[in-house]
Amino acid sequence: MNLSRTIIIILIVAFAISALFSAIYISRNRNQLVFNPVVKAALPMYRGIRDLGNGIIDFAYVFKMRRNVGIPQYRLEIKSSDLRELNSALPSSLNNDVIAGKVLFNENFKDTVSGAFYYDNKKYDVNVRYRGLNANHWTRAKKSWQIKFDKDTPFNSISTLKLIIPADRGYFVEMLNNYRAQKLGLFFPRAELAQLYVNNDYHGVYFAVEDFSGDSRIYVVNEPIEGGNAFVSADFWRCEAQCSESGLEDFTELNFLLKQMQEDDFLDKIEDIIDLENFYKWNITSVLAGSDHQSNSGNLRIYFDNETAKFGFIPWDVGISNNIPLTFNNDLTDKILSVPKFYEQRNKALLEYIKEEGNLKDDLDYYDSLYNKTKGTFYSDFRKHDNNITFNKKVAQFRGQYEILFKQAQDLFSID
Repeated sequence: MNLSRTIIIILIVAFAISALFSAIYISRNRNQLVFNPVVKAALPMYRGIRDLGNGIIDFAYVFKMRRNVGIPQYRLEIKSSDLRELNSALPSSLNNDVIAGKVLFNENFKDTVSGAFYYDNKKYDVNVRYRGLNANHWTRAKKSWQIKFDKDTPFNSISTLKLIIPADRGYFVEMLNNYRAQKLGLFFPRAELAQLYVNNDYHGVYFAVEDFSGDSRIYVVNEPIEGGNAFVSADFWRCEAQCSESGLEDFTELNFLLKQMQEDDFLDKIEDIIDLENFYKWNITSVLAGSDHQSNSGNLRIYFDNETAKFGFIPWDVGISNNIPLTFNNDLTDKILSVPKFYEQRNKALLEYIKEEGNLKDDLDYYDSLYNKTKGTFYSDFRKHDNNITFNKKVAQFRGQYEILFKQAQDLFSID
């Protein structure tokens, strides 16, 4: 009897050790394994099992699920044939280039279909397509959308509405970054959390953000710039707002900025070209999020203010990381901060924010209020990639990162 029990224990331990080493091997070699024909053939079954497991986990939250949580509910109606057309245009998630991250959203996928958008008992005729540079936006059950309204009947003065999967914006991360931008007096695109129904099928919560508009000309980096630098040429940019109808003069101010950046005396002329007060506040939102995401290669949004004849910055997809960056991988930012007096002024503006402990409490209270208000409808979203346990874990993780980054910034001033 004891011998049998010992053998069983040995087998269990051996199985556990084998499973552990297998998991470690798979984790370390995942990128190579997914290209193996046998592994790739098993991926649909694996994903089906994973989705089933996620569904079981999510269903355990059934008594915490809510739909009416006080955020907008958008409804899209698209012909089934048009919806199939959108889906068939997308590459397979099993495509080697998609798995390798080589296939990015490009002109081949940007054909639109017509549809109807409903909100607050009003109907809008729209053109609809999927959107998002990376495959996570359009190869899974929950996809990001772009909705374009007729110019004569915009939606709340919005001509183009982007519905982005919240996981791509850290669930509540970008909402908090925008909240800080608002407190600092920055110009940023209107955004909110909203629910989406497509042909009465619930697609869950989205980060709903307007396309850029305003009284100033806005320049946006065309993505991706693989190994390139947006500050080298205007060819890497596009005009997003207040563009001339002919398109011939859209880059006048931008070309001036790029040319000046190459001049030897650029550092002496920065104050005449850049709205430095705006720059300091914009950079603070990145510092407090540990972000260098608005870089030479993407996510840059700048505008030319006709009244001041200076450039300003718009926070966009700031994100969050674990540590305050030493540099921002942004030539313009790094050039400005290389000037001691500008670096000092940025630090003074940063100190003004972090020396007030109430700012962190206010930020986290806002973050918590969003979570508490909307978690019920996130729980009811069976299309999202993360199950509800992972969702809660990530929300808590990001919240903790904000606290750590705030403390890191305070520590920098205690050292220097």
